[in-house]
Amino acid sequence: MQVSVQEILKSIRAQILFAGILGLLILQFLPLDRSAFFVILLSDVLILILGYAFTLNILIILKRMSKKPIELVQYILFLSVALFVLLFLEGKLVSGSGLKSIENLQSSGLVLRSIHFTSGILLLFASGTWFVMQSELFFLKQRRNLKTYYQAMLVFILLSALTAVLNLPQFDDYQFIHIALFVNTIILITINSFRIAWIAFLDKAEKKRLLLLSVGIIVLSVINLVRLSADEHQLLEQFSPSVYLFGMLISIYGIVYFGFLFFTTLFHLPTAEAFDRKTKEISSMQYFSRLINQALDPGELSETASELALTVCGADAAWLITGEQLHSVPVAPKNIRRNSAGWLTTQIMNRYGTRPAGTLFYHPTVTSSDESVEEKFQFVAVRPLKSHSRINGYLFTARKANLPYDSEEISAFDTFSDYLSIALENSHLLSESIEKERLERELDVAREIQKKLIPAVLPSLDSMELSALFIPAFEVGGDYYDFFELGGGNTGFVIADVSGKGISAAFIMAETRGIFASLSRMTDSPKNLMIMTNQILRRSLDRKHFVTAVFGSICHQRNEIKIVRAGHLPVLRLREGLVEEITPGGIGLGLHFGELFSSSLEEITLELKEDDVFIFFTDGITEAKNGNMEDFGMDALKDIIKNNQKLPAEDLAKKIIHEVTLFSESGTQHDDITLMILRWRKNLLSETTHHGGI
Repeated sequence: MQVSVQEILKSIRAQILFAGILGLLILQFLPLDRSAFFVILLSDVLILILGYAFTLNILIILKRMSKKPIELVQYILFLSVALFVLLFLEGKLVSGSGLKSIENLQSSGLVLRSIHFTSGILLLFASGTWFVMQSELFFLKQRRNLKTYYQAMLVFILLSALTAVLNLPQFDDYQFIHIALFVNTIILITINSFRIAWIAFLDKAEKKRLLLLSVGIIVLSVINLVRLSADEHQLLEQFSPSVYLFGMLISIYGIVYFGFLFFTTLFHLPTAEAFDRKTKEISSMQYFSRLINQALDPGELSETASELALTVCGADAAWLITGEQLHSVPVAPKNIRRNSAGWLTTQIMNRYGTRPAGTLFYHPTVTSSDESVEEKFQFVAVRPLKSHSRINGYLFTARKANLPYDSEEISAFDTFSDYLSIALENSHLLSESIEKERLERELDVAREIQKKLIPAVLPSLDSMELSALFIPAFEVGGDYYDFFELGGGNTGFVIADVSGKGISAAFIMAETRGIFASLSRMTDSPKNLMIMTNQILRRSLDRKHFVTAVFGSICHQRNEIKIVRAGHLPVLRLREGLVEEITPGGIGLGLHFGELFSSSLEEITLELKEDDVFIFFTDGITEAKNGNMEDFGMDALKDIIKNNQKLPAEDLAKKIIHEVTLFSESGTQHDDITLMILRWRKNLLSETTHHGGI
């Protein structure tokens, strides 16, 4: 079993303390001549050992205690009271029992001798504890090394106590030694009493409290000194001259030190209020500087700023105005009614305008006609909260007293406003970042919707090549294409584009896809299907959104294709080297829900010839822009188709996308690109074509 060094030292201290008490107790009750020099010397040595061991234990206890100056002074006052009670009871014992000397005490009973011995030990412990507490108070907040002065005082106190035996009658020839040491001890006590550094760190309330505590300690120290000097305590002096004198020196030290402390505190009291304000200003600035780096809601930040402005700027009320211009809607008013703050802001607006350039001070000279505006303020300070040449708001502070802001208060007001400007800017940036993240999550949802709506695999047809490409833009739109199995072995297809961007367009596209998929099982007529789709969308489309679409039906047996167009871009057909636009009549879905829509729709039927190519696309191709903000255009698309007419459908689609990408490489893709190509080949072998995405 291992024993730590701390436990060993603790055991040794306890043994020394016990041995010292036991030695004094034996010496007290042995039938010895108490006036003999050997007995007195042995008694003082034991007391010195006992005091040393006790001091070590007190220091350990002190390490665990709070070392705030006011609390240490309270402990010293408590110990002064304990010394007073101890001396009072010991005096009553001596006067009541008629004991006048050690000889009388030795001839008295065991009880009296035990009580007297206990009183001496308690006096030693109380005085020692008082001195240890006082030493902690002395070194508190000291910036200079004063150990030399203090250690010199400590040495002289010990020498004075140990030579107190020379005051006894049998040592009259050597009494001058003790007197010299005693005088020097008083001088050193006086010098060290000037060394008070911690008082400057107290606030006004603590200094007032310290005055009362100092008076209490001074009064008790005077009483204790007088009692120790009285005849009734001569028996205590004969019991242990060292303990007796040490108690007197403690009382003198208390009178001198706390006397100086009282007058020093009295001297600091007039400036305590200004010091308290400066301390609060600094702590508020430090706290607010930490808030700059924290993520705070603008409302919470405004509340905190108004609260701190009262302390930093020495104001009675504070509030904020948000935005680049003044208005009469205050934010986070503190110690002022909202309507009063609004009225004062309006007065400043009427005098200085809605965008004051710098710090200004307003002295209200009129009163409000509104009875609810009861507060009367004499001075109002206003400062714009600027950050990166942008005004985020205005800080207002107001005073009820007729005291203008001095230069220090103006400096504190400006500094605090600068901190607040940065904090508000950070808060706005945080809000913008949160909104950006929200929009990005919304875009992710919309992209996921788009991805699920686009067919993963294109249908395999014996008579036709199919190719389809979809390239989503960063900003999600509503492009969509799909294929359907219709009755009679026919194949249906659709390409659509929802107006607008974002998740709302994606949801409309999803609904439109579901409608087309459902209605394709109910009718073979593209026109009827488009009319029914428009009626169903009536319940979900608002005036801000509409859908353009092309729906077609391919009849493989009759070699023909039916097409209906609802406001979409023209269909391009490549036949025998010529590219032509096919534009059946029709307005977009959702633009009108009455007869106008159905009457505007035109369903056309076209004969399919070998190698006919039909190109369906959205405006993401024709409206793709280069660095000069020029559109790719319909003509360029036709040229690409014409110049690459022999390519298979899939290769032709890739060629178109490649040219569009080269054209707009210095620009940004703002819209989805959707392309669908159908090449009619009656004898084409069946093969599976997979959807490709770039």
